[in-house]
Amino acid sequence: MDAADPTHADALRGAAACVLGAALIAVAVAGGLLHSLAQTAVLGLLLAVGTLLWLAAGVRADGLRVRLCRSVGFYLSFLAFGVISSLCAANRFAGLRWCLLMAVYGLAALLTLQLAREPARRLFLTACLAATGAALAAYALWHYAIYVPAIRRWLAIEPDLVQAATGAAGALAGDLADRVRADRAYGSFITPNQMACFAAMGCFPLAGLLAAARRRACGRRAASVLAAASVLAGAVALCVGALLASRSKGGMVAFACGAAACAVGAGVRSGGSRRTRAVLVAAAAVAVLAAGIGLAGARDRLRASVGVRLGYWQVSLRMAAERPLTGVGPDGWADRYAMRKEPEHEDARAAHSAHLQVLAETGVVGLLLWCATWAALLVSWMGGPPPDDASPSGAGGRGTAVAMAALAAVALGVDAALLGTLHPPRHVPPWLADAPWLPYALVWCVWTAVFAAGLTAGGEARARGPRVGVAAALVVFLVHSAGDFTVRVPAIGLAAAVLAGLSAAAGRPWAELQLGRRGARAALAAGTLLTAVWALAVARPALEQSRALAAAEDLRLELLSGRPGGGDGPAAVRRLLDEHERACRAVPWDDGPWRERASALLWLAGGVPGGQTGREALDAAGRAVERNPLAAANWTVLAQARRAAGDAEGALDAIVRSAQLQPSLPAAWYPVARAYEQAGRADDAAAAYERMLALLPRQYHPRNRVPGDGDELVRFWAGPTARPGSVTELARAIAVHAGAVGPAADEAETVAALADGLDGGRPLLRDWPALHEPARSERLYRVVGPRLWQWALEEKVRGLRTHPATHGETDGASGGT
Repeated sequence: MDAADPTHADALRGAAACVLGAALIAVAVAGGLLHSLAQTAVLGLLLAVGTLLWLAAGVRADGLRVRLCRSVGFYLSFLAFGVISSLCAANRFAGLRWCLLMAVYGLAALLTLQLAREPARRLFLTACLAATGAALAAYALWHYAIYVPAIRRWLAIEPDLVQAATGAAGALAGDLADRVRADRAYGSFITPNQMACFAAMGCFPLAGLLAAARRRACGRRAASVLAAASVLAGAVALCVGALLASRSKGGMVAFACGAAACAVGAGVRSGGSRRTRAVLVAAAAVAVLAAGIGLAGARDRLRASVGVRLGYWQVSLRMAAERPLTGVGPDGWADRYAMRKEPEHEDARAAHSAHLQVLAETGVVGLLLWCATWAALLVSWMGGPPPDDASPSGAGGRGTAVAMAALAAVALGVDAALLGTLHPPRHVPPWLADAPWLPYALVWCVWTAVFAAGLTAGGEARARGPRVGVAAALVVFLVHSAGDFTVRVPAIGLAAAVLAGLSAAAGRPWAELQLGRRGARAALAAGTLLTAVWALAVARPALEQSRALAAAEDLRLELLSGRPGGGDGPAAVRRLLDEHERACRAVPWDDGPWRERASALLWLAGGVPGGQTGREALDAAGRAVERNPLAAANWTVLAQARRAAGDAEGALDAIVRSAQLQPSLPAAWYPVARAYEQAGRADDAAAAYERMLALLPRQYHPRNRVPGDGDELVRFWAGPTARPGSVTELARAIAVHAGAVGPAADEAETVAALADGLDGGRPLLRDWPALHEPARSERLYRVVGPRLWQWALEEKVRGLRTHPATHGETDGASGGT
């Protein structure tokens, strides 16, 4: 048997910590959007490598010590119950992606708990977290100052190209435009609220390290400690600046709660006058919160924001009431919400409350286990710091800073080469367009400087400040999660998992499992086997699917632009179909690639009719519905495939099912009414149109108050043989038919009558003489579109009720203009 080698064992543990730190910066940069299967797979593989290094350290040492706490047991129970809930749900496949993500978070927290046994390694991971928060805050301010104005110009000049480049369509395109036009910073995150949460979480580890530096600012290293403190103070200013630039009320509330928790934690860890000081600081935090909420103009925005979320939360509670024990299944909230929401509620894919979404998706049992995980963690932290570990410290020093700077450079370089998350958009200043690497250099410089300053300031890492800062950051996460979706954003979820592991390591363990070298070898062998299974069964298919879908999207954009690269059009079409087929084969249980393949086949069949293409589209759409029967988009594509195959009755059944899955959206009932009308079922068509008329004025978002664009309104009003024309001409025809203006009214009188009393009506009338086509029609439709649709639908219903036979044969509202 080989002799134990503590030096090599500690080097392996240090390497595992470096892998975890590199994963933090990589996921923080690229993981600001909602999670994807490929991202989860790569993150899980990185963490598995770190875990194998830790297990190998146990083999090289005298054995393996596995630290456990009650939170570990509660979280494992929560994860197991999530699997059970997923199996009980109508859509069993949707929960698999969620289960994989939660398992990866759990592995990150468990690995952190094992690695953070030594004080110096706790300091190392705390410095990684703090540096990541500061680096992303710096990029958010960079993005806010330079990128957002450029994207605004891009939207004004080339709106279609922005939509194609971002892959945004429909409601998502509107959300993107609204986010860019709003004067709020969001950086690499999906919304300003998520960026604010991440920045607020980064503030408190930085503040804890700064407090540790203040205690060490004396002696022989006073100059270096003061320099480190200056860097940390600047990093805190970056995080606070990003938080303020986001204008996120939820972020400010979470920050204030974190400040109060920080003060209370400092008081609990000390005594005497410091406890009084903690109470005063907590009171000051509450005062700051009250002042923040009461800022000029913020009260109305806060009320509006909470009002939108109340709709999500009410539906979440209804879901939980319907299935209180197991919930609707992990990742089943979005489809169930579309079935239950009121017309006044906003469209959403998440509950905007991680805790309520857990309740809705996993039931009361899941919520209890979820809450017990965090409660046990905070109770363990309150129990006091663990006894000092006698193991070598390992992860500190100048060599560690250099190694982590190199790893951060590798992580950012991989993102720049493969993803381009921080690449500048079009219409940036020339100096930035010629140097797209500058934002990566900015993030790397800030990360490296703050990380090195954190190691210098923390010293022996036994100071109280970093431990309190980590716990306060965890409170920020939990408070912000009450009002937003945070767990499903990998950058925030991974940071929270590491914070949870650090908080558990800073408390007293519940149990410690001691394994000898033989047990450590067995654990290493089992870990190697599980890592291989993950790589082959999860990571490889997920990456294959991601590459195939990306290639298919590139080919689609080339075909739409009329410039297929690398060959002629038919060759590009064949490659497009091959890429979709490759994506479906890679992850056959995912309904998304099957739906996209069916859509691509239908798109091709529209220009090149053929029986084989139609049959393949029908098969792909059927597979999508089979995998997720609750997704309305799957039924919509199935209806299109059946219609293309000549099955009108089957197409009608599918489109009705699609509308039933999103009953509050007028646009969902529009194709139903059209299908009834084409089938000669006038009464059913009139009922569907009347339902639309009842739903249209109740919609929360203006984009949902029109069931189609201006071209669709032309087709609806004048029939399939309508000649192309401007919306201005169409609006006059509809207004005359509805009696809003007389036949002799000129254009100015018609526009004034149409825009009377509508939002944006006065600016439209003011700017009308200076507008020209097509901007004139676009502006007019944006303001008066809902009113035009209302009049056109009312005319359609009158015609169906009065002359059902005539309107059952034509496709127009008035039989032609």
